[in-house]
Amino acid sequence: MPEASSWQTSQKCVRGIYPSGAGSSHLYYESTFPMVGNSGRLTSLALLVVLALVACGNPQAVVPGGPQARSMTAFPPPMAIGVRPARDPGSIHPQPMAQTPKLDPQSFAGASRDRRAQVTVVDPSWQAVPGDGVRIAVSPADPINCAGTTTGHGSVFVLSSAPAGPDKYIWEGDGQGHWCNVPGLATQLSAAPNGTLYVANSAGGLYAWNGSTWTGLAGGASGLTAAADGSLYVLSNENASGDQSIWHLSGGTWTWVPGSGIQIAASWDSSSYTESNGSTITAGGLYVLTSQGYLYHGTANGSPYVGMPGMASAIAPVVVQGASGQSGGGIYALSYPSDAVHGNPIWYYDLDNAAWRGIPGSGASIAALSLQSGAKASLWVISASGAIYTSGINAVTPAPTASPTPASTPAGATPFPTPSATPNLTLSCNTSTQRCGVQRWHTKTLDDVDEYKIAWTPNLDTVNQLTLLPVPVNYSEYGPGGSDVGRFPPYELQVFTVRALLVTRKHETGTSGDDDYHVEIADPDNPTRTMVTEAPHGECTYACASGFGGFMDGIRNELDTCFGPATSSFQAFPAGVIVKFTGVGFFDGLHGQTGALANPGSPASNFELHPLLSMEFVSGKPNVAGC
Repeated sequence: MPEASSWQTSQKCVRGIYPSGAGSSHLYYESTFPMVGNSGRLTSLALLVVLALVACGNPQAVVPGGPQARSMTAFPPPMAIGVRPARDPGSIHPQPMAQTPKLDPQSFAGASRDRRAQVTVVDPSWQAVPGDGVRIAVSPADPINCAGTTTGHGSVFVLSSAPAGPDKYIWEGDGQGHWCNVPGLATQLSAAPNGTLYVANSAGGLYAWNGSTWTGLAGGASGLTAAADGSLYVLSNENASGDQSIWHLSGGTWTWVPGSGIQIAASWDSSSYTESNGSTITAGGLYVLTSQGYLYHGTANGSPYVGMPGMASAIAPVVVQGASGQSGGGIYALSYPSDAVHGNPIWYYDLDNAAWRGIPGSGASIAALSLQSGAKASLWVISASGAIYTSGINAVTPAPTASPTPASTPAGATPFPTPSATPNLTLSCNTSTQRCGVQRWHTKTLDDVDEYKIAWTPNLDTVNQLTLLPVPVNYSEYGPGGSDVGRFPPYELQVFTVRALLVTRKHETGTSGDDDYHVEIADPDNPTRTMVTEAPHGECTYACASGFGGFMDGIRNELDTCFGPATSSFQAFPAGVIVKFTGVGFFDGLHGQTGALANPGSPASNFELHPLLSMEFVSGKPNVAGC
C-alpha cells in the first residue's frame, strides 16, 4: 500500500487544501523522502501552519462520503450510460489562448500568506513548497524549457490564485520550489507522461502546451485528464451544471465514451484488481467521479463500469513501487461533499486490499505522481487557503503501517510538569465514596503500564486538527488486544495543548456515570468542529494511585469556581470563553457522546483529551472571586 512519506510545501499558496487565514492560500507538494519520526517536527509556527493539510472538512464527512451518505463498504448504483451527444468538443473551435504578461517567478515562489497552525498531525512526511494556487497536476517528465529548474524530480503544474475570476495564471516547476510562468490562463489542467500540459479555460477552450507554443484542440471542454499513452479524455461543457459527457481524443480523432461525471482521472496502472464484491478493476482505463460523489472505474472505452465503495469530491489514482520492487495501486481522494472553505480530509483506497484508510492532512486539490520513467511516486495537495504540500509515497505490502510517531514540540512549548518519575502511591484518597469508570479506566486516569512512555512536552494543535487524527491501526475501544493494558501509539503517548472555545459541561453522575466532568469544546476558528475532554475525579481509585489526581481535581475545581458547580445535566458555558486545555491523548469508542466527532478510520472512534491536566484562560474569563 502506498504511504505518504514526506510532504513539502512550496511557499506558494493554492486554494485547494486548507484555509490558513481569510483570503490566504498555500500550496504543497509531496516529495519522496522516507517518513522520519520526531526529528521531523516543525520548529516554527510558520512551517507548522504550512502543514495545514488537515482539513476542517464537513463534520459529517469523516470518510469519503461520510456516514450521512452510505457506509464505506456500500457500492453505488450502476453508472448512467446516457446517449451520444450531437457533437463532440472538438467540433467547437476554441478562441486563441489568452495573452498574458510574462510574470516574475519570484512573485509566485515568494508568495507568503497567513499560515496559521492548522495541521491535524504535524506529520514530518508533509513538506511545504513555495507557491500559491488553486489547482495542481504532475508529470514524471522534467520541466520543458523552464530555466533554473532541476532534473530528476518530475514536474508540477499549478494554477495560481491570481488573477481574480475563474481563469488563473499557469506555473510550471520542478517540485523543489523553482517555477517558470507559462503564458496564458486556465481553470483546469492535466499533464501527460511526456510532460505535455493540457488545460481548459472557463470558455470551454482546450489547449496543449509543448514548452513553447499553445495548440488549440477544442472549444467545448470542462474537464480533462491525460492517459498513460499520451491520449486525452475530456469532459464536455454542454450542461449548465452537473455531470458532463466523456470524450476520448486520440490521434486527432474524437470518440464518445459512455458514461458521465464531473471529474475524470486516467489510470496509469498496468495491474488488475478484484473488489470486495467480486468485480474486477481492469488495467488502465478511466476513473469517473459524479456530482453525487459516486466513484466508478471504466475500461479505456468506458463501459463496463465498476462502482467503487464510498464517496469522494476529488480523486487522484497512483501507482507506486517500493525499494524491494513490490508495486501497488490505489486512489487518493478528498472526502465528500466538497468544502471549499476548509478543505476536505484525505483518504486512500488500497486496490490490493479493497479498503479505505485515512491519511493525515486535508486539501482542496490533489494530484499523485505515479512511478514512471524512474521518477519516484509522490502526492501533492493544495490547501483551501492555497498552500502547496508534497509527500513521497512508499509501497507497503500487504497492509498499512502503524501511525507515525507524533513529532516533537515546536520551539517555546513548555513541558507539562509530571508529579514524579513514578506515580505517588502514598497519597491519601477517600476512594470509598467515589463512583469510578471501568472501561480502560487505568489508561483514562494515567495508572496504566505505558504512562512512563508519554511525551510530556505538549504538541500545540487545534481542535480541528485533533478531530482529524487517524484512528490507530487495530484499534479496540477496550484497549490494545481488547484489554486495559497499554496505549495505542502514537497519539495516546502524547500530551496536547489546544486553544478551545468552551461549549458545554456535565458532571457524569448516577448509576451509569463515572463521575467525570465531561467538557465539550470547539475550534474557535471553526466552531462546527467539536471534541470531548474529560476530567476524572482525583479520588477515584486509579486516579489516586496514579499520582495525577491533583491535576484532575484542579481542573474541576477551577471550572466550578468560575462557572458554578457542575450538574448532572449539560450546561452551556457563557458565549466566547476561550481557554487553553492541556491533556493526554485518548481514543474513545463512539457511542453518542455530546460533542464527539468520528475521527477518520474504523472502528468508529473519537479523539479526546482524557484526562485533562491543566487549564488557562485566553479570553472571556468570568469576573468571579477566586476565578
